[in-house]
Amino acid sequence: MNPIITSLKNDSCPYKQIRKFSDKLGIYAFFFTGKGFPLADYNPQKDEIIYIGKTESSQASRDEKTHFTSGKTGSSTIRRSLGALLKDELSLVPIPRNDIDFDAGRKSFFFFF
Repeated sequence: MNPIITSLKNDSCPYKQIRKFSDKLGIYAFFFTGKGFPLADYNPQKDEIIYIGKTESSQASRDEKTHFTSGKTGSSTIRRSLGALLKDELSLVPIPRNDIDFDAGRKSFFFFF
């Protein structure tokens, strides 16, 4: 197995058990821990990696202050990715983050309503 994947799996920790996010840049992963994934054509196994990301600043600024902060769906790649997958299932409406992104036709810069 790839040493990075092995390291991510060995260092995995449920979100509610995290006491402090790293102040360093790095690679992070999200694992599926539920009983059933809400997409019929995708059924990840328990503790399977469902998303790998990177932070060029720190995990504290990326994970804690972006991915897990209310109102930050447009800046969180994991939330945008899951939202795109679950858009129909959850009746989500993607909205451009601002007029500049809309005018430029940037379809990857959006948040959900």
